[in-house]
Amino acid sequence: MRGGVHTGIMMNEGQLSTFQRLEVAAGIIWQGNTFLATKRHKEKVQGNLWEFPGGKRENGESLLETLQRELKEELDITVTSAHLFKTLEHCYDKEGYIVHLSFFHVTSYQGEPKALEGQKLAWLSPAEALKRAFLPADQPILTQLGALLLMQKKNDALI
Repeated sequence: MRGGVHTGIMMNEGQLSTFQRLEVAAGIIWQGNTFLATKRHKEKVQGNLWEFPGGKRENGESLLETLQRELKEELDITVTSAHLFKTLEHCYDKEGYIVHLSFFHVTSYQGEPKALEGQKLAWLSPAEALKRAFLPADQPILTQLGALLLMQKKNDALI
């Protein structure tokens, strides 16, 4: 697995074993050099923070099936092509859970994203996203996306 447990405090294995573990699939939905971000409702845990759309894995689902279901439920889009980009774990120690995140590049989909759950949507470049308050677990991905686009631009210049 890439990444690791990110936490602001030191904990032993016994403490971590009491935490709830969640598996989440998140989509990096591209439109040119921008991706779609959603803002969490203020009433939710980690409210008013931006995130990559997606959600929790249900029993019997693959992570790709989770991604497809969640993006249909949240945004009314049908994912037709996606590939795994990165995985990481993040410990939300105050909330008492550890989330295992699988980030997918969504390269093709049908439909136009709509905020079916009343959340705010924004198409952001990685540089713009770094100026917004994102979920702590998503922040390392933002930096990597910026580096990825920079490498892509350099490669395009060489061709």
